[in-house]
Amino acid sequence: MNPLISVIVPIYNVEAYLCECVDSIIRQTWKNLEIILVDDESADACPEICDKYAKADSRVRVIHKKNGGPGMARNTGLDICRGDYIALIDSDDWIEPDMLESMLRAMCEAEAGLAICGYVKTKHDGSPWHKFGNTGGTYEPEELLREYIAGTNGVGAISCNKLYEKSLLENIRYPDFKNNEDAYIMHRIIGGCRKAVFVNREMYNYRMRPNSQSRGGFALYYLNALESANDMIEYTRAVYPGLKNMARWRKLEVIMELMASIVYNSALVQYRETYDILESNLHSELESMVIGEYFRFKEKGKRARRLCLRLRLAAHHPLLFRAYAQAIGVKLTLDKWKNR
Repeated sequence: MNPLISVIVPIYNVEAYLCECVDSIIRQTWKNLEIILVDDESADACPEICDKYAKADSRVRVIHKKNGGPGMARNTGLDICRGDYIALIDSDDWIEPDMLESMLRAMCEAEAGLAICGYVKTKHDGSPWHKFGNTGGTYEPEELLREYIAGTNGVGAISCNKLYEKSLLENIRYPDFKNNEDAYIMHRIIGGCRKAVFVNREMYNYRMRPNSQSRGGFALYYLNALESANDMIEYTRAVYPGLKNMARWRKLEVIMELMASIVYNSALVQYRETYDILESNLHSELESMVIGEYFRFKEKGKRARRLCLRLRLAAHHPLLFRAYAQAIGVKLTLDKWKNR
């Protein structure tokens, strides 16, 4: 057994972190790799760094393309990759030496089309911040999709802690989003796999950079999360109708997360109209659903209790929800300072 793994790395202005990322891929214990570095028109030294790696290692292919965002860069790699399996690694992150081999062997043993490992969120200097593990074992697609929607067992919307059978991604491409592009397709990937296997080790290191797109203040492109939530509702309605209501509750959570983001980023004046539209959307959705239905979910941990509290506050009076969002914002701000 010596299948080829294609590793696709979208790259944009990460010269400080790129070598650590690529070195961690080159040094993998699984050697049969196709490493595709997609330079998304970086303005720093990334293009030259990529070209040096291509000259030094025949497994490295470099694509220089016009800037289009991480999703479009990943699509470029997906369009040309030749591997039997595919890994997607962000260029400011790094992976443990046996990550790809461990996930590949787990997939082959379980006859699965998708492998998921745990991951560690790190501070910008690479020191650990928070670990996201899982329970191990194998899952059928509907069971896994339930875990994903509920936000349990470390499934996560991120693409990078997973290894994919190539056929799973043949008809799936990322949208042209500035952020949240993973969430737009992840429910389709999970729902379309024949079986998934969890590897209960944290082998992916996810760097939280303060100036990255996923870490900034509120911006209108954050509303892409609503498109993803709506698509998940339509997908579950058509393919897994038993999960449709869970997807609808997840949309409510997304709306409230967006509202809270506007408040605790002190952007309510600038984005007042957007906030009011989200608030109206929230109430419209609530009118068609019964809040008590949330307690029928099997997942009743802290996440469920927080969501139910937010729903009740938002349904009772928007000022109560705003106060709650501001309180959460203060806590998050303190956490950011504590973890610097």
